[in-house]
Amino acid sequence: MPKEMIKNYIGKKVSITLFNNAFAFNGVLESFEANWIKVSTKKNIQIINVDHIQSIVISK
Repeated sequence: MPKEMIKNYIGKKVSITLFNNAFAFNGVLESFEANWIKVSTKKNIQIINVDHIQSIVISK
């Protein structure tokens, strides 16, 4: 996903898959800076390097 597109979905509920579908979680996309995104899940806050993201699914 192009980095410019990620900014359009701040505040949306997302499902993110990392490392060839080995790791996945759901949360709210909170922010995007440099090469990192911040996602708030039910239990914690994830800071993720966008280079490791396999896919992002945005809930409508």
